[in-house]
Amino acid sequence: MVAELLGPFIPRDRPVRVIDVGGGHGAYSIALARRYPDLEAVVFDLPPVVGVAEGLIGRAGLAGRVRTWAGDFKVDSLGAVEFDLALLFGVLVSEDEAEIRRLLGKTFSALKPGGTVAVRGFFLEEDRTGPRDGVLFDLHMLVSTDRGRAHTLGEVFGWLGAAGFKEPGVLEAAEPEPVRLVVARRPA
Repeated sequence: MVAELLGPFIPRDRPVRVIDVGGGHGAYSIALARRYPDLEAVVFDLPPVVGVAEGLIGRAGLAGRVRTWAGDFKVDSLGAVEFDLALLFGVLVSEDEAEIRRLLGKTFSALKPGGTVAVRGFFLEEDRTGPRDGVLFDLHMLVSTDRGRAHTLGEVFGWLGAAGFKEPGVLEAAEPEPVRLVVARRPA
């Protein structure tokens, strides 16, 4: 579903490079590589995690097109002007605002002009009272983490704009499960 939603942001006339920041298992990168034959992906995550991703990537038969990069986005660069698409799925919810702003700045630097960032998470209404799944997730983060929380679309749009991104929007799909992605572009 996510690979299909991101289709309009994946160029078809040339090879495409994706970075999946905090990509864990690599499932999103695997799905994108299966769907788009000219796409290569990098799963960027902590050293203990990339070993798990490598095994899953190998079992998927995509070791030549999906690779891992061990690092910590709080410390390490994500590269410079290398990627067409950056995935930040489930990453912002565990960080405070200062770290979110740093990460979005690093992501902006890693993208080519015209590149896209996609953020997946539970996005709250501006008054933070809904939707129900977002509020429940927000409560879960409150009791199980030191600083994690769900964010409003306004917050995410504001952070993206402050990092230099333009044209923020929301992609949604209801089936087979509800998915909401915030996307924005690095200006060409």
